Amino acid sequence: MQVIKLYLPMKDNDGNDLMSLHECFIDDTRTSASNRISGFTRYEAEGFWFDGEQAYKDDIKIYEFHVENAHFGEAYAYLWNQAYQLCKDMNQECIYLQANNDTQLVRYR
Repeated sequence: MQVIKLYLPMKDNDGNDLMSLHECFIDDTRTSASNRISGFTRYEAEGFWFDGEQAYKDDIKIYEFHVENAHFGEAYAYLWNQAYQLCKDMNQECIYLQANNDTQLVRYR
């Protein structure tokens, strides 16, 4: 098994709730990727961004997928594409996608 984590903000930079996009992501994953992804664990965390002397706090949900080795490539590609689209839809600078502790910043721009 290999581990893939996707870090998604709960609110956008203006404080608007993004949880409906989380629900769409879950529904899409259930219907589109069920042959490669059989489930996940989701938990909350806080992330912080620093800009000069100011710190910004983000409330995030971390989705942790345990994927069979045989399905890793397909699952990672699917989650990368989801991260790319969610980055656009959530109006984010980037979305963190982590595979076995190797983090990639997925950017829409």
